[in-house]
Amino acid sequence: MKEEIPALRARRGGAIVNNASILGVVGFATAPAYTAAKHGVLGLTKVAAAVLWLCSDGASFVTGEHLLVDGGYVVR
Repeated sequence: MKEEIPALRARRGGAIVNNASILGVVGFATAPAYTAAKHGVLGLTKVAAAVLWLCSDGASFVTGEHLLVDGGYVVR
């Protein structure tokens, strides 16, 4: 992302979408380092439609959020 910010500024806009596994939201005792890395990314996206929407003008007011696209796994 550090390398992309100058390009976004030069174009006066754009979007950065980070993806991580579900372990970015829930813990997993046998994989603490992996879980910690995914919590660092914290941007779970499984379907391309969500990423396309986040990159669209329709989502231009969305900032600093994580979007769970997991079919309800976390709430079960």
